[in-house]
Amino acid sequence: MIESHSNLVRTKTNMVKITTSTFYIARKEQKERNYMFDPSKVQYLVGSSLSPDWQNQVISAISRMTLRYPGIMLPKTPEQIAVQLDIRGTVVAGLIDYRQFTFVGFVTLWNLGISNVLELGTLGVLEKYQGHKIGTELVQRSIQYNGQHLIIATAKTAKAITALINGGMAMWDIESLPIEVRQATCCCTNPGEGGIQCPLANGKCRLLTANWSKK
Repeated sequence: MIESHSNLVRTKTNMVKITTSTFYIARKEQKERNYMFDPSKVQYLVGSSLSPDWQNQVISAISRMTLRYPGIMLPKTPEQIAVQLDIRGTVVAGLIDYRQFTFVGFVTLWNLGISNVLELGTLGVLEKYQGHKIGTELVQRSIQYNGQHLIIATAKTAKAITALINGGMAMWDIESLPIEVRQATCCCTNPGEGGIQCPLANGKCRLLTANWSKK
């Protein structure tokens, strides 16, 4: 009888542990289901308007993102990203709640060293926020803030190409660009893969433009 009573106590204890564990797992799953990202809460900010702490968060996030996708995004150091925050046409997407900033996405315009031509690049949206046209909004605002510069962009993924087109850019053949611009643009990590004789051009890598007109 004593042994039976002891087993019963242990059994009840185990049942309590299992029930409690199941309860907390169920609560966690329910909490995750209840969380719905609302894209209307995303704010689009000029890079230079961010506080130093927020700027550091953006710089770190974007630099890491470029390193995760070599060949799709050109790797950028934190120092390179930091300079771009003061560039007209740099747009940061974020969530702001009680003065807390959460990074969502980014785009900027890079100087190619060619008069009146800028390259829209380093376009990225964190994976958990994708599918809500945030990339499209970033592109639209960057082009709008830019002024009258001629803009080009290269893209290798369907998501990026869609965001660029919906954001106001048009697909072009790379041969339509002046040769000096063709030489200056390439997002491959190996410079020998790009430029004038790029084997990926007009295929796996697509050129898009804004404010250009074909002659």
